[in-house]
Amino acid sequence: FDERLKLFLESSSVQMWRSEVSELYGAIAGHQWTKHELDNRKLKNRPVDTINRMSPIIKAIAGYGVMNRTTIDIVPRKDHAPRNEEQESDVMGDAVEYLQDESDFYFESGLTTEDDYLCGIGATQTYFDYTDPQKPYGDVIVDRIFPGFLLYDNTCSKKNFKGALWAGRVEIVNRQWLDDEIKSVKGDDYEEDLGTRTTRGINDFLFFVDNVTTDDVDILYHYEWCKHVNTKTFSNIFIPIIESEPELMRMAAEFEEATGADLSEPYITLEDSEYRKFREMLKIYHEMGNIDYREMIDATKGKRKKFYKARIARDVLLDATESWANDFTIQYKTGYYDELNRIFYGIGRAMLPVARLLNTAVSDYNSYLQSVPKGGMYIEADAIDDPLEFKRTRANEQDLTLLKNGGLGKILEKSVPQVPGGLTDFIGLLSQLLPGVVGLPPDFLGQVQSGNMTNSLFSKIVKQAYMVLVHFNEAERVYMKRQGQVFIDAVRIISENYDGLLLNKVTNSGAMGEEFSLSKESLTRDYTLKVIERPKSEDEKLEEFQQLAEMSQVLLNKPMPVDITPLLVEAWPYEIEDKDAILQAMQPPPPPEPPQPDPMMQALLQAETQEKIAMAQLNAAKARKEMAELAEGERPDVKVTEKTTNAPDGITREVIRERSTN
Repeated sequence: FDERLKLFLESSSVQMWRSEVSELYGAIAGHQWTKHELDNRKLKNRPVDTINRMSPIIKAIAGYGVMNRTTIDIVPRKDHAPRNEEQESDVMGDAVEYLQDESDFYFESGLTTEDDYLCGIGATQTYFDYTDPQKPYGDVIVDRIFPGFLLYDNTCSKKNFKGALWAGRVEIVNRQWLDDEIKSVKGDDYEEDLGTRTTRGINDFLFFVDNVTTDDVDILYHYEWCKHVNTKTFSNIFIPIIESEPELMRMAAEFEEATGADLSEPYITLEDSEYRKFREMLKIYHEMGNIDYREMIDATKGKRKKFYKARIARDVLLDATESWANDFTIQYKTGYYDELNRIFYGIGRAMLPVARLLNTAVSDYNSYLQSVPKGGMYIEADAIDDPLEFKRTRANEQDLTLLKNGGLGKILEKSVPQVPGGLTDFIGLLSQLLPGVVGLPPDFLGQVQSGNMTNSLFSKIVKQAYMVLVHFNEAERVYMKRQGQVFIDAVRIISENYDGLLLNKVTNSGAMGEEFSLSKESLTRDYTLKVIERPKSEDEKLEEFQQLAEMSQVLLNKPMPVDITPLLVEAWPYEIEDKDAILQAMQPPPPPEPPQPDPMMQALLQAETQEKIAMAQLNAAKARKEMAELAEGERPDVKVTEKTTNAPDGITREVIRERSTN
């Protein structure tokens, strides 16, 4: 960590980026003049005016992204489902939405979006807080990190620092609290080494904090890193047989408890050390007189990342453990990348020079209005008796100012210069250039001269804006996917800490107050995260609803009318608390049950059926009697002949009976 921190702080590219961060955050707070410019204008007694157009533009762009935020859809993978086929429906999606709501995730993420637009990097950190007695299983916290307190792997230039080997942040903490934390590790007799407080780092980060000294606060480093470990992956051949062999099941349970591995997955991935222990278990099982399953395993070599985290302060390692997440809990969003200086940057870099030029133009115009247009006069000392009275009455036609003899030749009116042409147009141009240098049309911010804009036109402008800001939108998509995996890991930690925890659904998909159980049995092994890109804007939803309403009127007026009212309710562009109840009430009533049959009619039908059955039986009896008489030759009126035919399946004899003519 010391080596990486030193390389980070001494990197010229990082120093350039941190300097931009300081300027840009001062600019959106209204401090858009450089110290040299302020000193120069004060020396010349010129006004200093600040027209802060940067802040509302940045916030409008970021705010629109928040209103049309990117979301994730968590889908269980069918090929990695648990063995219990009769388990309740998977609740991972509901659990992740619950954690997002409880941690104010979308608010914190929205702040990082604004950071990303401004300076090119935004980040959040997700962690567990076990101090709340109401949540002993752990409260998931998501915090936005101020970019000035960020640490990152500056050797990585990929989007969102994908592939980085480490991540980190600086936390400003109370010095007395940190003393107690260090003593809990080093002992009560720990004495602070003053040399560690003057090392590089403290002043670098306290630079961003005003009105504090090192006597009041100190810094705590949160450091995360990863290592590549060798693995073995093989198909799980034990799923169908392990339950039938109790001894193998016992040994597998002990192995899972010792290593944390899960032997119920279709494919098992173990680190090399774990794989050796696994084969040793199978060897012992074989020596007990059982089957040698080692011969059936066909393992494939591979690598995977293993993540760790630590807290460090004053060159003291407070704690270091394996991370609970399968990724960095610090997740970044990045903007444009400067290939020459090797730093990420945002739209604030292009806007700040224009903002400063706008402030200079407005301030100079204000200076012109305050001084030049008033004009003045050149007066010799003996031309008037009272200069103040002369100044008060000079422009008043009803008052007379008496001059000494010869005074009319000693007074000269000052000439008033003309206003520089195009000055006001130049100021207006600079105002339009602020979004223009980013590539956004002024109409995106509602700056239209007509005062009216159709939904279709506004939709096109929004699409144009998203095309320009595609780097930031792509960063948002990557961030949501990786952060979604962090939330999945957090859900699994909670399910292990409190198996069977009941939580409330927080979306409209569930009924009000509907609960779900968070347990290991209700979670599958693996999930696919689908990023849902920018949803439709409110204007787009309204336009779609209007088109659907017009279609509904057309369909209802057809010869065979079609009612699509349920679709209208579903597409309603405003919030409806009981939308599900409304849709349920609109369902057509079930068809009425058929009437019960009349008992009298049913009895008559039954009697008629029985009569027909009796007649059929009587006819059958007569036919059998006739056949018997025929066989005994007791029917002289019947001539019997025999005919044989050759059929494909053999010889068939036919008895032909026919009544003789006599």
